[in-house]
Amino acid sequence: MGILFMESGFSLKQPVSVWNRALKTDFTTFFTNLSQAAIQGSFEDWKGAGKSALKALSAIKVEELSCAERGWLLIQRALTDAAFRWGGESLNNILRGISDDDKPSADGLAETLKLAQLEAGELMLDASFFNKPERFPFLKELEAPLKMWLQGVGMGEAPATSMAKRFPSYFVLALHRQWGDRPEDYNGLKENLETPFCSAVERDRAWSQYRAWLQKQVNEPLFDQPFGLAQVYQPLRAWYELEVLDEGETPERLPRRVAYLHEVLDKWLRSTDRRDALRMVWGGPGSGKSSFSKTYAANLARSKPDLPVLLVPLHRLHMERDLVAAVGNYVRRERIFTDYNPLDINEGDERLLVIFDGLDELAMLGDGAAYMARKFVDEVQRQLADFNSRELRLQVLITSRTTIGQSNADQVREPGKVLQLLPYWVSKEERKEKWRKEDDPGEFLLEDQRDDWWLSYGQVSGSLYGEMPEALKMSGLDEVTSQPLLCYLVALSYEGKRIQFTEHVDLNRFYRDLVKSVVERMWGN
Repeated sequence: MGILFMESGFSLKQPVSVWNRALKTDFTTFFTNLSQAAIQGSFEDWKGAGKSALKALSAIKVEELSCAERGWLLIQRALTDAAFRWGGESLNNILRGISDDDKPSADGLAETLKLAQLEAGELMLDASFFNKPERFPFLKELEAPLKMWLQGVGMGEAPATSMAKRFPSYFVLALHRQWGDRPEDYNGLKENLETPFCSAVERDRAWSQYRAWLQKQVNEPLFDQPFGLAQVYQPLRAWYELEVLDEGETPERLPRRVAYLHEVLDKWLRSTDRRDALRMVWGGPGSGKSSFSKTYAANLARSKPDLPVLLVPLHRLHMERDLVAAVGNYVRRERIFTDYNPLDINEGDERLLVIFDGLDELAMLGDGAAYMARKFVDEVQRQLADFNSRELRLQVLITSRTTIGQSNADQVREPGKVLQLLPYWVSKEERKEKWRKEDDPGEFLLEDQRDDWWLSYGQVSGSLYGEMPEALKMSGLDEVTSQPLLCYLVALSYEGKRIQFTEHVDLNRFYRDLVKSVVERMWGN
């Protein structure tokens, strides 16, 4: 495979074998070492192989390299870093498939990746590569051999496919990480390529790297599974009030509207009304608030790079002084920005969306949950007024448990500002009792999203469910199976066959099994 640089009349093309000799690197040995670590089931060997390869690439004397060789070095470093992290985060899944009686050959596994094919063809490195590295054709070509490698260690076809598809997001973030760690190594590229990573300034590069990080978050292993959140996520539905009560009014039921949450928020983001810059999403435990926040932020980062979006989990925010100072400390502590605060009114972007996830978790950090929540929302509204004094620059989305949100409902009285999440399934009885036909003109409440979730889960896990198993629908567990978070745990319990799902399931025994599944797998330590 050759590298071709094209920019302003400059072009250079030679086989990658030439670059490899100049760099003295060997991908095949690296993947052989990773394969050996996987076969032996050794996390330490896996880390050793990755760190050793990255150390060797870091030791290369870049001052002796040509511009094209530096481009290949950047790609090699990013591929090595990405492979090391991608496999390391999912090593448990890899290890489960290896049989003690029939262990594969490490050399054979590395050969499966057909890295020798890197010697043929060409890589096109131009401004488009830096602008949209996720579209690098090589990543698509690498998907098939990565899948074959995973199947070679015993992983099923569906989970291997899911895991291979997650690799590009790791590569893109690794590119940004490598460039950010050693920008001086790629001076030749800066001279010959316009606006590396979409920007000639550090702030834009940092935003670009953060957008890549957001997209990687939804592709990380979910509950130690070979797939990520993005592959099984179902669009959430919500409802909002079309009117608000005037003082003294007590109607039985205000007119409401049911819709897909992301569609309502997309419309709000297109607004230019500087006085309408706040939305709140309420939902119970496990209703999907945080999953939505991550997914929505990642989707916006991919589809609307001109709209900066900052996701702030509120349990990570330290409200020592005011909100601006707290966000500034957060982005520096999380190494998103080093010398820039997106909420600084003087240096902030022209447009910005901030998603504060988990108002209830902020409240838990101090005494008086309702008071802490009220104080935070007041501060947000004050900052919105300052930022948007002349035109719309800042929009804020806050997620909260319903109980905390309701205790501060008087702060957001305007119709449509509060969106309340709906479960995956609303029973016929509940629809008849609580909803009018005019509340749901799109008939969204008729959808059983549990079937959609199980279909997606079946595709990425290899179980091939066409819908939610009938036994679960008949077991009286609608309240459990309708919650997005619990779907994953229900699936583990169902596939583990430790409980017979009949018409009368012992709920105590069922919850015991869910807790046991969590403890045994020790997700997130």
